[in-house]
Amino acid sequence: MERIFEKTFLQGYFTHFDFVMPRHDLSRHLGGGPRYTPMKQIGAALALHPLEKRLNRFNEVVKELTEAPQERCDELLDKEANFSVPLMLALGWLDLDAPEVGWDELPPSAFFDGEGAVTMKSGWDENLTDIYFVSGLRDVCYRVQPNHFQVFKAGRALLGTAALHGDHGNPVPYWGNTVVVGNDWPEWWGQMWHPRMDERKVVNRFAPETLGYAMRDYRFGGFMPNAYGGFFRGGHGYGYYDLTLHSHTRHPFLKDGEVLAYETWPQFDYVAADAANAWPLEQVSEMVRQLVFIRPDVIVLYDRVKLGPTPGDTAWIAALPAKLNVAANTFLVGNEQARLLAEVLMPENAKVSELKLGGKYPVPGRIAFVQISPEDRRNTVEYLVLMQTGLNQVSSLSPTLQTDAHAATVSFAYGGKKISVQFNRTGDVGGRITLGDGWRAFRHDFAATIDDTYRRWKGHPLYRRWTTEPRFRFLVKD
Repeated sequence: MERIFEKTFLQGYFTHFDFVMPRHDLSRHLGGGPRYTPMKQIGAALALHPLEKRLNRFNEVVKELTEAPQERCDELLDKEANFSVPLMLALGWLDLDAPEVGWDELPPSAFFDGEGAVTMKSGWDENLTDIYFVSGLRDVCYRVQPNHFQVFKAGRALLGTAALHGDHGNPVPYWGNTVVVGNDWPEWWGQMWHPRMDERKVVNRFAPETLGYAMRDYRFGGFMPNAYGGFFRGGHGYGYYDLTLHSHTRHPFLKDGEVLAYETWPQFDYVAADAANAWPLEQVSEMVRQLVFIRPDVIVLYDRVKLGPTPGDTAWIAALPAKLNVAANTFLVGNEQARLLAEVLMPENAKVSELKLGGKYPVPGRIAFVQISPEDRRNTVEYLVLMQTGLNQVSSLSPTLQTDAHAATVSFAYGGKKISVQFNRTGDVGGRITLGDGWRAFRHDFAATIDDTYRRWKGHPLYRRWTTEPRFRFLVKD
């Protein structure tokens, strides 16, 4: 029988952790926990993860301890978690000859199907644009909202909120940058203060259909979800089944959100996800978000929302630990030298405003919120937002929008090229991207399914290493 640390899922855990966290977080918005702890270092060493071996500086620490005089050794052993390194060597847990991998040797995008998470980066330099998108399972460790995304630039958070690092060691956000429908507090409003610290659930739904399936499975199959020993207990008491962010309840076949399609290219990344399961059927029948990241700094975000026979109000919301300026159909976010300019193209005559929260939505004062809403209530709503990040100053991309019954196309000039991104307004999720003009233009229909490979990167100088060298094995799914 394999020993636990020889199992590949442990390397997968470290791969997920390393890729999803922003490469740089200069404002420490995602928690202040120490990088080097005995638990983290021992786990990294036993898992033989090449990137973790480099990040934990095992060989450097051993070299310093070997060459330093006795008094200097005492200082080194007292620093961070260095004392665990000689212990691991003595126990045979640390292999100094194991291969290493550095950040700049890795592809800048990765998809994690179990979590429904996609990380998209412009590169590995200090000024990178760093994007995280997630729409998948939710349990105690997954408190983000379905179809949530966050954006960092040069180590500064632009879209995405601060979080606390102390609960189970997880940096957990207390907001969701997503689309909401009928978001109000029904009979479980009293739970608003129950989540720990500053967690807030903005998609405040637990669809009765999901509970019905769970009841069926419990009655006929004996399967009881993880709920602290009581089916209706959820994480925090009877009657509040899975209504708070911290609830420990999940279902193996039902998710609040799910990634439908994904692909990565050197020029761009694409992801599509559906979060309709977060609402009852009579309220929402489709909640699809598509994100296109055009390297190095442009994001095109399209939401296609179809409401049911008893719809509520809908809005596109985002939180930002930064300065916000709203003007007409644009909003500008600033955090130190980092900037993000968003131009709202759909819905027509959209209302863009700073969202003032209070009362039933208590939030920390240092967080700003932006909201995009249609001018009237309708059963089909589309949100199309063009965003660009930059340093110190970001100018408008001067986009143009063309729509017909079947597609919405946004066109703009970027990097000396004419670019157009088209999304299907009806039928199958998807669309097309065009980079350039004339017969030399690159034209591509977005993937209809998940293409979790780097086959489009064959021209990249590091592609052969990724596919042939054993030290990059952790990039390959089993």
